[in-house]
Amino acid sequence: TGVQTCALPICSMMSRGANAVANGNQLVDRVVTYARSVGLIAKTEVPCGKRLWDAQRYIDVMLCERDGCNPMGLECKFQMMPGSAEEKLLATLQDIESWHFPGLLVYEGPGFSRGLLRYLHKHPLAIRLAELPDRLNTQYAVGFRPIRLYDENPDSHPELF
Repeated sequence: TGVQTCALPICSMMSRGANAVANGNQLVDRVVTYARSVGLIAKTEVPCGKRLWDAQRYIDVMLCERDGCNPMGLECKFQMMPGSAEEKLLATLQDIESWHFPGLLVYEGPGFSRGLLRYLHKHPLAIRLAELPDRLNTQYAVGFRPIRLYDENPDSHPELF
């Protein structure tokens, strides 16, 4: 997929610099690339039931182990600019809670409001891209590969405080 790698495959994929996620498609690509790098099967745009108005529902990324067991759905949301997409995130979290298998909302981007970031930070089903390795290790006991997305300085996350 044209993603640069280093000794830790995900480290350069998740940096803030030139390789930072710039849109929703890149976010999905990086989630899939990382999941596959730790031995999981990852499929995108997987049909999953119908919406109330009979429209087909798709999950951004479905993960499972090599034997097809232990599925997990991931919805990936990126927001570059402030806007109405924030309201859609709350509906997405409700969708995830209704699934009959584990799921997470993976979010990134500078366009989320402080209030929504605080809410997402506290929600058990919402994670930033940098938290994905921890969550996948918890779900699948995959060979956890530490990453460094941001500087270790807590002041680099002022939007959370």
